Amino acid sequence: MSSGCAGELTPEIVCLRNDEPFDIKDTYIEVDITNQKMTFYKDGDLVVSTDIVTGLPDGHPTITGLYYTYYKTTDIWLDGPDYHVFVKYWVSVVGDIIGLHDASWRSNFGGDYYLYAGSHGCVNTPEEAMKTIYDNVTDGIPILSYHHEKPVPEEPETAGETQAILE
Repeated sequence: MSSGCAGELTPEIVCLRNDEPFDIKDTYIEVDITNQKMTFYKDGDLVVSTDIVTGLPDGHPTITGLYYTYYKTTDIWLDGPDYHVFVKYWVSVVGDIIGLHDASWRSNFGGDYYLYAGSHGCVNTPEEAMKTIYDNVTDGIPILSYHHEKPVPEEPETAGETQAILE
């Protein structure tokens, strides 16, 4: 929703909880799994918009829905059945299982990379962007994580005519 001033944006998302609408207003994190983008607004201002890598859809998909930040820490090891990795910045989404964090072992973020080299459900984020998020996030910030239909690209219109080349 535009506030009427050039360059300003007042983000507002209307959600339903138990079929009752509620608003996410000026401060929230949006995880767009389809486009592999994470955006963080604080007090209506854009703090970060970054490419990410979310969970491998056929193995460890990233959760969708409305969650909240409630814990953050630095310099920790994440352990699982087939990984043991160090992260500098961790923001918890679901306990110690799913979170937003840097991923120094990755050189690619965004695009369709997650389809064949996705995470174990966490939102892998470039270190510089994750530091900015970490420095600005507090407990209780809404995190909206979602998929959506990608629009089908329109085919360019062709009139079926052959253009004459003038000599």
